[in-house]
Amino acid sequence: MNLPSELSLVFLLSRFHMDGRARIKARSFMEKGIDWVTFTRYMRVHRLTGPVYSNLARHFPARVPRQQLMAIKAMDQNHIKRGLNNAGQVIRLSSAFRDKGIPILFCKGVSLSIRLYQNPLTRHSGDIDLLVSTKNVQVAEALLFSLGYRRVASLKHMDAGQFRQYMRLRFHAQYRAKGLPLVELHWRFCNNRQMFPVRFADLWRQRQIVYLGRTEIPIPGDTHNLAFLFIHGTKHGWERFFWLKDIADYIALAKPGELKNWLAQAREHRIGHFAMEGFFLLERFYGSRLHPDMDNTSGWQVRLAAKIVSCTWSWNDRLSGILALFLHKVLFFNRFHYLSFIRSQVRSRSMLTGTEAHSEFYERFKKFIKWK
Repeated sequence: MNLPSELSLVFLLSRFHMDGRARIKARSFMEKGIDWVTFTRYMRVHRLTGPVYSNLARHFPARVPRQQLMAIKAMDQNHIKRGLNNAGQVIRLSSAFRDKGIPILFCKGVSLSIRLYQNPLTRHSGDIDLLVSTKNVQVAEALLFSLGYRRVASLKHMDAGQFRQYMRLRFHAQYRAKGLPLVELHWRFCNNRQMFPVRFADLWRQRQIVYLGRTEIPIPGDTHNLAFLFIHGTKHGWERFFWLKDIADYIALAKPGELKNWLAQAREHRIGHFAMEGFFLLERFYGSRLHPDMDNTSGWQVRLAAKIVSCTWSWNDRLSGILALFLHKVLFFNRFHYLSFIRSQVRSRSMLTGTEAHSEFYERFKKFIKWK
């Protein structure tokens, strides 16, 4: 697949360890000509500022216009400031929940950065994701209230009964406090109770501990952490490519046989198709080869999907829609709306958000295969 040079260069520079071959390839993109404004937009949209700036400053400082390099450096400094703010709040929340005796797990963000890179500031950090058992949601919320957090506007007028009903239908609630990062309080990994129906007690028993300074930060075990990343990426249509990078870097840490065991558990917990989406995208955009632990059937599905999707660039929209529907129904890729994101944002170099691309894709479906 021919990606814009700017996006391909962002992917190359997002690697934390660029070998000689990667540096040569990056240099060839620069020699052919890079629109650095477009490059910077891709980098920012996909939340890859940290590793990209690090590699530019280390390997290619003379090849980037000084004004643009200074702009990227400023973005990286803002990323570090936000990460420090989030890290301080993670320490505060972890200590508060521990003191109250409320079991809680931290997902993504600062805690994932520590797990993958032994550094809380390496990975982009936006909000703070907390996971608690359903029975502890009310006490966890009360503790957040005592720390100055309040429900977001769409939830703040709910009474206790309405919020209990909301919990039956949804998987998390959001809380804001002035000057502090958004907190998402999860009691499930996704809305559908049948997908990854793992009890919190099992998650807690298999938890692992990372350290932020002297503070213990409990996080899910690697199997559950990776499951959450696949579910989260699929749920949001993979609109941020740093989610794929998380998975690629996690898989790189896997010991022989670990990924095979995880894939077996993923299929058992009804999220095997989420993993297939992730592997499909890793192969198409990062050039990652399918992991040898993937069984022949799964590998066949991903390779067939990749070949068919590659053909849709030159075929008409009606046929593209039918093929995507085929993949959706027959190969169990339950969320294929990221195809339109590839069309609109990557292929035509526009900067549509994932949500806009999602809407555009289904508008095409309705038009060409007459969905009502």
